[in-house]
Amino acid sequence: MLRNYFLMAIRVFKKHKAITAINIIGLAGGIACATMIFMWVNDELSFDSFHQNKDQIYKILLQRKGTDERTAATPGLLAAAIKSEIPEVRYVARVLRNHRNPFVYEDKAFYEDQSYCVDSDFFKIFNFPIVQGNSATPIEKMDDLVISEETAKKYFGNENPVGKTLKWNNWNEYHVSAVMKNVPANSHLQIQLAESHALTEKFWTDGYSWTNYVHETYILVEKNSNVRAIEKKIETILNQHSKHADWYFDVHLQPLSDIHLNDNISGSSAVTGNRKYVTILLIIAAGILLIACVNFINISTANSMSRAKEVGIRKVFGSSRSNLIFQFVGEFALLTFVAALIAVSIIESALPFFNQLTEKTLSLDIHSLIPFLMIIVFTAVFAGSYPAFYLSAFPPGVALKNARGFAQRRTALRSILVIFQFSISVLLIICTFVVNEQLSYIQNKKLGFDKDNILYIPAKSRLAENYESVRNRLLQNPEISGVSMQESVPTTTINGGWVRWQGQTTQGLVVRNTKVTPEYFSTMNIGLKEGRYFSKEFSTDKDASFILNEAAVEYLGLTSPLGMEISTFDRVGKIVGVVENSHFKSLHNKIEPLIFMELSDYTSVDLFGVVLIKFSGGNVPSLLSSIKNLWGEFNPTLPFEYHFLDQTIDQQYVFERRLGSIFTWFSLLAIGISVSGLLGLAVLLIQQRTKEIGVRKVLGASVAEVVLLLSKEFIVWVIIANIIAWPIAWYGVNKWLEDFAYRIDLTVWPFVLAGMSALATAIVTVSFQAIKAASANPVESLRYE
Repeated sequence: MLRNYFLMAIRVFKKHKAITAINIIGLAGGIACATMIFMWVNDELSFDSFHQNKDQIYKILLQRKGTDERTAATPGLLAAAIKSEIPEVRYVARVLRNHRNPFVYEDKAFYEDQSYCVDSDFFKIFNFPIVQGNSATPIEKMDDLVISEETAKKYFGNENPVGKTLKWNNWNEYHVSAVMKNVPANSHLQIQLAESHALTEKFWTDGYSWTNYVHETYILVEKNSNVRAIEKKIETILNQHSKHADWYFDVHLQPLSDIHLNDNISGSSAVTGNRKYVTILLIIAAGILLIACVNFINISTANSMSRAKEVGIRKVFGSSRSNLIFQFVGEFALLTFVAALIAVSIIESALPFFNQLTEKTLSLDIHSLIPFLMIIVFTAVFAGSYPAFYLSAFPPGVALKNARGFAQRRTALRSILVIFQFSISVLLIICTFVVNEQLSYIQNKKLGFDKDNILYIPAKSRLAENYESVRNRLLQNPEISGVSMQESVPTTTINGGWVRWQGQTTQGLVVRNTKVTPEYFSTMNIGLKEGRYFSKEFSTDKDASFILNEAAVEYLGLTSPLGMEISTFDRVGKIVGVVENSHFKSLHNKIEPLIFMELSDYTSVDLFGVVLIKFSGGNVPSLLSSIKNLWGEFNPTLPFEYHFLDQTIDQQYVFERRLGSIFTWFSLLAIGISVSGLLGLAVLLIQQRTKEIGVRKVLGASVAEVVLLLSKEFIVWVIIANIIAWPIAWYGVNKWLEDFAYRIDLTVWPFVLAGMSALATAIVTVSFQAIKAASANPVESLRYE
């Protein structure tokens, strides 16, 4: 019997080659798309799952009373207090991410992004296995350094790195005490080098106090501990030692599993994703898979007329409904199996592009097998069950006498399914238009400074010490029109502190600040609102003058800021100027209140500082070559690197660019699958009305009238799909745009364009078949069947 069913299925597939091909291609595309997205989602949800005690690991977050912001930045002395006063905490470790700085071994030098200061308990909390060296206490001595296998290979090749010396930033020397296994890609800490806090504290005692909030603190609690009680104990310790009377913190313990997908925590060095984007991609995957399944159901039920007599004959000869269901489910399972095989080849071909799009390294392996099989089973059951039950339900008498009449009873369901398909497609197209419109807005919005044709290099060692000489040398190049120095990249403010002023009504406010050389404002083309810029003609500017942006003036509530005396953590002076607001940070955030101070000690910027260079944009390779030669004169042992400011700013929108690309490609895929289904459906429905078309033409109907008759039903379906999709899309894109402090004004045009695109696609698809049918010889139409 099984052999008979299999042979029958093959005959049916051969008889309806075009319909079978449309079904298989649509299912294969839906399965491939859903599988790749589920692979991505599975990777996002798997972060940090490899740690043995993952359910007992927490990160301390602070939330100042009266604010909504949560921060991972904690004071340096908190960890020791927790360890001595809270017995439920087994291990505690501070993590401090170092700024991008070079390490040197003999003639090899590299800038390292993933260098951290950690405590000895760090390797007891986290499972980063030691493969060489001191596995018991890898961070024991002040100059101990643990490096990854990848880092060891980079600096030492095939040599044993244990005991070797790495020089950091031309300052300190570290001795490699151990080598750890490469950190998995699904770790929120992508650590490559780990050093002890001891050496850092020796040179920066202020960073290890109750007042400097710069460290991230992790704890591992005993099993079955009361997490809420531990939070309260940490809260008590912290607030007892707080030096600010009007600061009170709530403490939250963030589970390890929550860290990666929680990207709204300030002061965190974690590699983060976005929980909202995971949800969006899951919805897209489900939508496209459902579109493919709906295609299958629609075409199968529309094609039921050709199977009705077969069902009637089988029933007359004694076949039960369960046997028929088994037969039809088997046919649909076979189609799904063939589609799955094609989907595998699609995935293999598309994965490199998908990985580039999502910045992942996904591959078809044992981990992706489970979601792949689940999708196949869902597709076979969901797409195959209804047609199987539907076909097997034909009463023998009706099936043999009037199959057409029975089939036509299901047009309402078919209409609903087509509307559902195009609703999802229109929804994706609208989201594509809005996301790309917001990206265009971001790229073209005036930021209050020049981001184009500005590059920056690290202000390292002798280059910073001899800044004036370096600046004069650079300005001799006709390609360079401006040079300045800042204590950090413009998109990052590393300092902030209490500000007090005349007539203040509070104990003070915390404002971010940055130090710059006098040429900074002209180099960056930041407009002056009132007063003046820093100038070498005023000796007091170096240690007793301030320039505020408009946001800082508003934040402090100053009505006449010029000449007002204010004080910060390291200087007292007067406000000499107010500059226009600048969007240095992402447009997700409101403009940050910022105080500018003149950079007086050039050597102080060695760790974080940059030299900003404005150029004309002509011969860039020649310009970079001359800058590199100058670098080599001052810092011959350090590697040269440069960055373009516009690229650094664009990096703040990496999620948005990915989302825009994902919506673009998947909306094209969704509309493609929908159109293929619509094409197959149109072919079947027009075939069913062939004799009607012939009669109408004999009675004088024109080709245009026949085409309109055959197309209007499909057009109505797409219009209804737009009516359903528009309010859903309006709500969804508005929720997404709420993440931006500066956003486009949502208009009706993305909705109109999406609707017109879907409608035009449907009209072209159906009209092609309708014109073909309407243009046929009516004699042939009347002889049909």
